Amino acid sequence: MHHFSVFHKKGKISIGIDISDATLKGVALETRKNLTIIKAAHSQEIPQDAIVKGGIKKPRVVGELIEELSQSLQGGGIHQPMVVVPLPEPETYLSTFTIPPPKELTRAALDPKIKEEMKAYIPVPPEQLTYDWQITQTSTNAITVAVGAAPRSVITQYTKLFSNQHLIPKAFEIESVAIARALVPFKLPKKESSVIVVDLGASRSGMSLVLNNTVQLAVSAPISGNTITDQLSVALKKSPQEIEALRKTHGFHPEKSIPAAYKTILLNMGHDLLSRIEEIEKYYQSHWQSKTPLSKIILTGGGSKLTGIAEYLAKEQKIKVELGDPLTNIHHSLSHPCPIPPHERPHYTTAIGLALRNVMPLPKKLL
Repeated sequence: MHHFSVFHKKGKISIGIDISDATLKGVALETRKNLTIIKAAHSQEIPQDAIVKGGIKKPRVVGELIEELSQSLQGGGIHQPMVVVPLPEPETYLSTFTIPPPKELTRAALDPKIKEEMKAYIPVPPEQLTYDWQITQTSTNAITVAVGAAPRSVITQYTKLFSNQHLIPKAFEIESVAIARALVPFKLPKKESSVIVVDLGASRSGMSLVLNNTVQLAVSAPISGNTITDQLSVALKKSPQEIEALRKTHGFHPEKSIPAAYKTILLNMGHDLLSRIEEIEKYYQSHWQSKTPLSKIILTGGGSKLTGIAEYLAKEQKIKVELGDPLTNIHHSLSHPCPIPPHERPHYTTAIGLALRNVMPLPKKLL
């Protein structure tokens, strides 16, 4: 368990709690005089069988842990009962599509059209979904809509977490939306407003297209740190620990003299990443008829630490690639130090993005 805290006069408190199979990570932000700072951050282990593959098997246990975590973030009590939590990424859908405009631009007129169009993009019937949408672009003959959705059964599972607690879920949010909010600067120049966020995780990876601070598309990719480790372990007949050491030594530098099997497996991963990034670029060009290329790629997740991966993507895609900084939209200075040590900060990216929803909602309402 880690607990980081900074105490000072109270301002407006926002709490984000990231839920994974093994740990809870919580962040309390404080906003005063247009400055947003991290007041406290805390992580808490979850018993092994309480959450399995995003499914909550023991809601009472997890709910109690969330309440304990929230209390510790607030200095021992619950002064702010509203928290923002993420829904499991494989269970959520985020897509953008265009529809012809109805005679009146009202929610009542648009909703049936959007519901019908969703059937082509989301593999779950609309009747079984909780969904929300926002208009992202309009023209005389088309309206572009971003839709976020999750099965009602998943929402019910997550609602049960709070049934016996003193906390209220302010919002259930799609994880990629929270990650983008933490990593993409709130105020971006127009020429830098189109970004792909690539999240290279241990068990799964995801990519999202962010335009003008709104996630327009989120897709998961079957590329993960664990899969690469397993493949290398079999090919090189080495233990996962030995593979981890190899990766630290060699990184992602296909041009160096490294074992052939290592080079092949990493290059396959690189090509897979590139092809998925290119698909998102094509989607961007066709949906937004934009003459300006995408401005940059932001890398996050454990896989982003593989030395050389950013340089490889930048060279192959001819685009600026940078490592994501979870404190992009957080104020930190000598007078307002960040309580989380630098090496721990990337692990709190989602929790920071969730808490930032109250500071800069993005999108205004999504689930």
